[in-house]
Amino acid sequence: MSTTLTNFMKAARAACLLITCSVAIGACGGGSSSTQSAGIGGTGISARGVVQGEVTGFGSVFVNGKKFEIDSSNFIVDGSSFVGQAGQDELALGMVVRLSVETENGVFTDQAIEVVYDDEVEGPIDAAFDIVPNVDGTQKSFEVFGESITIDDTGTRFAGTSFADIGVGDIVEVSGFRATLPDRIVATYVRKTGDLALDSE
Repeated sequence: MSTTLTNFMKAARAACLLITCSVAIGACGGGSSSTQSAGIGGTGISARGVVQGEVTGFGSVFVNGKKFEIDSSNFIVDGSSFVGQAGQDELALGMVVRLSVETENGVFTDQAIEVVYDDEVEGPIDAAFDIVPNVDGTQKSFEVFGESITIDDTGTRFAGTSFADIGVGDIVEVSGFRATLPDRIVATYVRKTGDLALDSE
């Protein structure tokens, strides 16, 4: 893995742990699921905060390395609603999620009230741009609907494909973090959902 991408991914994950405060309940949240943020709204047991980051483990769910209870949480996964275990089954390591978390007196508890996942982009890998490896072969870049995607042989989780096997025409679902350029995504999760029938004539 290149030093630049390694440092970026570390910085991105660290940024997810930052907490911003608001004096009004519900003042925090919203925005794209790729925006790394956390927030606290209001005080008292009924208040909610927002935690956003990469799913790093299960047994409940770990986001940015912190455990949150989700047994009774509401889930919204790619626009579909689930509750409890049915929602947990829709998640995978590497997905970037947004949690609405219960807070008590301005401090996060470990109870997630709502879990939201939405991919950054889904579509075929564009044949016009091919798949380009970096110099040492530990990263590859490609485009999906004009979005530049960077995958890493150790930093990206794969489902239905792999770092070695991913190819032009694969239809993929991508989750990750936006880099400094708005149309570039550093992928933490890539799932192959199908194949594009390319015209060979």
